[in-house]
Amino acid sequence: RLTVDVSPETPGKLGISAIEELRDLGVEAIRLDFGFEEEDIVNLSRIFHIVWNASTVPADNMRKWISMGADTTHFTACHNYYPKCYTGLSLEKVRKINEKLKLQGYRTEAFIPGNKVLRGPLKEGLPTVEAHRNQKDLLLAMLELADASTDVVYIGDADVTAPVWKWMKDVKSGFVPLHAELYSHPELYSVLQHDRPDSSEYVIRSQESRQLAGSDQIPAENVVERNAGDICMSNEDFLRYRGEVEVCRRALPRDPRV
Repeated sequence: RLTVDVSPETPGKLGISAIEELRDLGVEAIRLDFGFEEEDIVNLSRIFHIVWNASTVPADNMRKWISMGADTTHFTACHNYYPKCYTGLSLEKVRKINEKLKLQGYRTEAFIPGNKVLRGPLKEGLPTVEAHRNQKDLLLAMLELADASTDVVYIGDADVTAPVWKWMKDVKSGFVPLHAELYSHPELYSVLQHDRPDSSEYVIRSQESRQLAGSDQIPAENVVERNAGDICMSNEDFLRYRGEVEVCRRALPRDPRV
C-alpha cells in the first residue's frame, strides 16, 4: 500500500488542486502532518487510509473525528521515527500507547532503523524507540516492537544488509533461525521447533524435543552454569523431561540434570 506524507501545502507543491487527486496517482494512504482541520481529516478518511501519529494525537481528537462521521476503519496509528539521537521513545511508552489503541480497534505501526544505507543528513538511523538506534540485532528490535503490541514494523532507513532481509523473510514465514554450535546432538540442526505457549520467564521450552529424543539414552555432559542464550538439554536424570531442549532467557545456575 503506497503511503505518502502530506500537509496542507502538498497540492501546491505537486501542482494539483486538492489532496484528493493523489488517489488518481495510486496513493492509498496518507500520513498527516500538522495543519489539517478536523473537518478535512474526516472527509479525507472517506477516500484514503489515514495514518496519524500514535505518539502525539490525543484521545479527544479521535473521539471528535468519530463524532463527526470519520471512517475509522481507515484509521492507522503509526509512531513517528526520530532522526535526532536521544529523542526517540522508550519501548515501554510505545507498549502502553499501543495497548490502549489496540483496545479501541486501531492498527499500530512503528519503525526500526536500517543498518546499511542511512537517511541523511544526520545518518544516525530512523527508529521509533531510542534504544534501537545503535542496536546491532535488528531482528531483536523488530520482535521487541511486535511484543509491544505493534502490528506492523517498518524499516525507517533506505536499506538493511542481506542477512537482515533473510531474517525478516524467515520471521514472515513463521520462524526465527538460531545460529548456534551444538556441543552434541547434531540431529537437532535444521529442525523446526516451537516454544511452548506456557514457557517461563527463565527458559524457552521446545514442544517437540522430548519426542525427537525418542528412547535414546542421554547421559550428563557439559554440566556448567548457564548464560542467557545458551541451548541446553535435560539429561536422563531429569526423568520424564529427558531430552527436553531449552534456550535460556537469563543466567541460570549449574544443574547436574541439564
